Amino acid sequence: MRVNTGNQTYPTNGAALSPYLRMKLSGAYIVVAGATDDDVGTLAQRCVTTDTVGAVVPPNATGTVKMVAGEATTQYAKVYGYAGGKIGVTVNANYLGIALTAASGDGSYVEVLRCGGMAELRPYDIPATALRVHDAPSTVLPAAAASDDCGVVNNTFLTGAPTVEGMDSKAASLTQYARFQFPVPAEYRAGQTITLRVNAGMKTTVSDTSATLDCEVVRTAAPSVDLCATAAQSINSLTAANKDFTITPTDVVAGDILDVRVTLAVVDGSTGTAVIAKINKISMLLDVAA
Repeated sequence: MRVNTGNQTYPTNGAALSPYLRMKLSGAYIVVAGATDDDVGTLAQRCVTTDTVGAVVPPNATGTVKMVAGEATTQYAKVYGYAGGKIGVTVNANYLGIALTAASGDGSYVEVLRCGGMAELRPYDIPATALRVHDAPSTVLPAAAASDDCGVVNNTFLTGAPTVEGMDSKAASLTQYARFQFPVPAEYRAGQTITLRVNAGMKTTVSDTSATLDCEVVRTAAPSVDLCATAAQSINSLTAANKDFTITPTDVVAGDILDVRVTLAVVDGSTGTAVIAKINKISMLLDVAA
């Protein structure tokens, strides 16, 4: 049996909470987790309406934890998230662990060995050398931006890492692209979080009008449906920053190939120093089984 040491304490929102249910965060409070929600752990004891905090056993705590079944469960069955903060054997993307005891049905207590705890948002970096010409994907990006294509700039080995850059856009409006494909790894939990993260900014001078980064993401299995739910973001700063783009994960499964096009768009009205947008790093962040 688990020794419930190291529990995390979270604020409650004045609602009565039954013990051993899976809990998630909602704003500042813990609430009962749904079937496919990632949880912060299992409530260690009953909470009444006057309780202001509740102790939660984290998913990655050692040993086993008592949980509540939502349906009949056999001993040693794989268990998954179930409605109402419970666990069940109905398969979904939210795999939780192994039932070490059987459950006769809804409301029964089960001793569970949680496997891997909460999902981990794992980064998969895309090398600059993997980027391609957007309308000729068999061709790698040139060493310098040209036409509507970004370039992969060397920056001298042992001095700086390669960066993906647009052309000088001073006193001009330029839109340039880069493209890559990303195979969704086997450990990805189907339908769970995917974030495209791009670290980007301006090289030496900001634009006097605008500089934006946009991303489009499709499954090669459904190439007409853009999964990127985030609009273009400003990168008009000399301090590079991470720009996160939410990817709608509904139909994405392990083995899919995501086809990604990145767009740098700069509008400038000055005639001074070079105005160049640059990308330092691109990563896909995926919710995987830890």
